[in-house]
Amino acid sequence: IPTPTLLYLPVIALPVVLITLGSVWIISSVGLYLRDIGHIVGLLTTALLFLSPIFYPASAVPDRFQAYYTLNPFAHILEMSKGALFYGQAPEPALLGACLAGSWAFSWLGYLWFMRAKKGFADVV
Repeated sequence: IPTPTLLYLPVIALPVVLITLGSVWIISSVGLYLRDIGHIVGLLTTALLFLSPIFYPASAVPDRFQAYYTLNPFAHILEMSKGALFYGQAPEPALLGACLAGSWAFSWLGYLWFMRAKKGFADVV
């Protein structure tokens, strides 16, 4: 049965979009100089898949690893989306705001990095 908390999903997904956008700007500019970065990105993406709470709940992570686990930028976003989708829980406003602010900052830094690196693209290509 759909719950009204499904309306939070676009807002919860916005940090993922911003992190992806910032990552694309950084990886595309670095990838022009380092051609083998595609192999590294593949490994990092696979590692991030298994280190994120997609296939398991965050409570399954042992207590001694919780401090490291919270460093994963997608952990909180995925937990909020699971809460909204499956349990009818609204996301915590402070946590959602922190995720939005952090992802916006990362996206902005990725944009600045790309614009700065863009000056040397013609020399490399």
